[in-house]
Amino acid sequence: MLRSVGQRLAESDPAHLPTLKVLTILSDKARLREPTAAVSSPAAKKKLPLAVGPEWVTAAARDPQVLNGIPANTARLLYCATQLRERMSLDHWRTVQRLAHEHEQAPHSIEASLAVLDRVIPVCTALAGYAFDDMTRDDAWRFLVMGRHLERTAFLSSAAMQVLGLANEDCDAVLGAILEIGNVSMTYRARYQRHPELLPVLDLLVLDELNPHSICFQLAAIGGHLQQISERLGFRPVNDPASLLHALRGFDLSAFEDLRIPQSEPLAALLAACERSAYGLSDELTQRFFIHAGERPQTSVAA
Repeated sequence: MLRSVGQRLAESDPAHLPTLKVLTILSDKARLREPTAAVSSPAAKKKLPLAVGPEWVTAAARDPQVLNGIPANTARLLYCATQLRERMSLDHWRTVQRLAHEHEQAPHSIEASLAVLDRVIPVCTALAGYAFDDMTRDDAWRFLVMGRHLERTAFLSSAAMQVLGLANEDCDAVLGAILEIGNVSMTYRARYQRHPELLPVLDLLVLDELNPHSICFQLAAIGGHLQQISERLGFRPVNDPASLLHALRGFDLSAFEDLRIPQSEPLAALLAACERSAYGLSDELTQRFFIHAGERPQTSVAA
């Protein structure tokens, strides 16, 4: 997301303005422009103006006070890794340390920020590779993967809803960026061999279960993991994605061939439900498996 915004800001092309506005809205939903003070300061919770300048991108790559910026997230990762050092391989530990130091030369320009992002992204990819290649497929791995799918479901649903709410001209300008942040640009080019259009973009990002970055793929994967967790741990969530997956599988995109805005409402409602369900299931998993404040304290043997 940050790199997509930064690249368009660096080009200084007025044609990118509609795209930058949409990407800035998505960045706000991801809390990429929110200072950490907003957690405790009511005055800081006021909505930031929809600025499309480079300052906030540079801040997200440099300032540890940006809530979901690179320094803040790498600091959290390093803290967690430090607590689990004995359970991590040497290569994994060194990669985490490398990531924590990639932004130490704080960038002060959009070009320098892009350089930081270009270094950080391959390291993050390496960390994901360690998780998928080296971890035992136990419950801990399943929770990790489910978190990844839930995050993608919420983000892609929000991005698709933003696209559906745009005027035709702005929509056409934004589709390329949506493919880019959805990490399916090359898949689209290989499959369709033409400029991005609304119908194939929606099919690829929302409905195509063979695409590991689509919403339907995420929902199907979450459903499979929930089935195994239900059998092993007796967990049956309220926010089961099965009904949403069934509805998306039966959705007919041919309605978009005519006027787009009226026909977008049913799909937008489904996407909004997917986003709510992802956040709701995340909260259910957290309450059931990761918060133990309500448990009865254990009696000490020594007592």
